[in-house]
Amino acid sequence: MGEKAEGRAQAPVTGKEAVIEAIMEAATELFAQKAPSQVSVREIAAHADVNHGLIHRHFGSKKNLIAEVIQANDAKLSEVLDGESSFMENFVNVAVMAFQDRRYVRIPANLVIDGQQELLIEHQGTLFETLRASFEQLISEEQRQRLSVDERMFLLATLGFGIEMFGDYVAASMQIERPDTMELAQKLIPLANDV
Repeated sequence: MGEKAEGRAQAPVTGKEAVIEAIMEAATELFAQKAPSQVSVREIAAHADVNHGLIHRHFGSKKNLIAEVIQANDAKLSEVLDGESSFMENFVNVAVMAFQDRRYVRIPANLVIDGQQELLIEHQGTLFETLRASFEQLISEEQRQRLSVDERMFLLATLGFGIEMFGDYVAASMQIERPDTMELAQKLIPLANDV
């Protein structure tokens, strides 16, 4: 068995479901901290308190594990979407969840930085499709001529990722206090709707 994760003193995880859950949690945490290519299977196993061979047994490969993490995160974010709610309500619910647990934003960003965006594209679920469908209902034909629904969604999503990943750096460089992310999101949504 690999090294124990720092600060852990409990017994190794046993039982198929518990092992899978521990591996998923460890991988999620580590992939949010650094690029997946910089995280070894042994490091994930040590962090999860399991034998590294169990990762191969349950997931087959690190690439499959990354895909499972992407799908699980997308599914968790999609749980807050409600077909009866407006785009604004759905977007805010997803944003609140993503800003409360920054792993939802950092994992996709680390995958892109790592040059593995094809995994993200291949294994993402319906989160953006669902948001896009509710956003489309808001935009009048006149507004679409200026900026399409896809362009608006693209702007909102990239601004959200950019704020999360580079907000501290930009605020420090500008010598200002970093604005509250949720307040900014509340201001950006109507802006994207009006353009």
